[in-house]
Amino acid sequence: MNNPGEDHDNAVSRLSAEHVQTLGLHKRFTEFKDTRNRSDSLDLNV
Repeated sequence: MNNPGEDHDNAVSRLSAEHVQTLGLHKRFTEFKDTRNRSDSLDLNV
């Protein structure tokens, strides 16, 4: 039979992996928005 502590550790590491992925996506999306905003303002300056 499994050690309940092991199950808990697996669940935690799976959750933190998902959390890291979510943060990465959010960071990429924010950078994308920043880039788009910069190009919009560049277009306005032309």
